[in-house]
Amino acid sequence: MKKRITVRFSKDLLLQIDREIGPGGSRSAFIEKVLIRHIQKLERDEINARDFELINANADYLNREMEDVLQYQADPFELETPTYQEALDLKLIVVPLSPADVEK
Repeated sequence: MKKRITVRFSKDLLLQIDREIGPGGSRSAFIEKVLIRHIQKLERDEINARDFELINANADYLNREMEDVLQYQADPFELETPTYQEALDLKLIVVPLSPADVEK
């Protein structure tokens, strides 16, 4: 249920609103949409601030965890690239079968 209120705006702000909504547009609908978006942004900002606090409070642990995980990662520049035949032998490459191959 909507409730009627009275709000005063400067002439310049009303002109800007009217330009945004165009002829036949609703000032009330426009202002309501802007306020809803602003309130949602404030709520997101609050959630993001809490998330940053949690991340920062646990930064040392998270950095140690990341360093541990990186030790298990292979350096792609140190890996030997298998030949096409080696890749086939290791089943790294799957060659699609044609219907004729399936019938054999």
